[in-house]
Amino acid sequence: MFYLNGREIQRVRMLTAPALIRYADVATATPPGGDATTADVFTLSGDGLTNLVQGDNLLAAEVHQNTVASDDLVFGTAVTVRFTNSPPIFISHPTNLTVIDGRPATLAAGVDLNPAPFRRWFKDGTAVPGATNSSLTFGNVQPTNAGTFWLVASNEFGVRTSSNAVLTVLADTNAPFAISAVANRNLTNIVVSFSEAVAASSATGLANYFIFQNSAPTNILAIQRATIQSGLNVTLTTTPRIPGL
Repeated sequence: MFYLNGREIQRVRMLTAPALIRYADVATATPPGGDATTADVFTLSGDGLTNLVQGDNLLAAEVHQNTVASDDLVFGTAVTVRFTNSPPIFISHPTNLTVIDGRPATLAAGVDLNPAPFRRWFKDGTAVPGATNSSLTFGNVQPTNAGTFWLVASNEFGVRTSSNAVLTVLADTNAPFAISAVANRNLTNIVVSFSEAVAASSATGLANYFIFQNSAPTNILAIQRATIQSGLNVTLTTTPRIPGL
């Protein structure tokens, strides 16, 4: 410690001056991706990091060609900050979302993971069972899923809460319709694809399907089973079709 006029002066450790770079010097490396398609990455740590101050800090870079004959120049920068030994930091917050029922919906938030936090989604003040990831996904959203959501992240240094995001579910007033029907080579399976997720109660009802031969409409193919695949597709198992028809 030093004292001047009775006031304590903190001793500051200065960084070692870098080697002198002249305008005619060429770059010491070629971009890994060839024509500057891949970035060179470096980590700011040690003295370079501890000398940052609260508020604005200036990060400067000087760009040189890798050969004296090069006539083009590309430069871009990006800075990613990671926090350690502190409560979780939200890099991004979930946003409001409006979805028609029966469609997928995802709410997401970005959280700094050092040290790794525990995450829990809440809906209208109640924890969502099993929702402990940075994203919350509904494969087939229903009106009962609508509400106000937020993410709480915690670690040994503290707790942080994201901003609220409102999930609005609109009623679907249009019935699903068949987009295609593709026959498999085994002559007994036909995959029917629909415009949106279908209800199992109707999608598996054999009486809801009718398959006939174009040239002879009275030649009806018997349907033995209907199985839902991923909500949008239904596989029909039938009696053997006539090859080529």
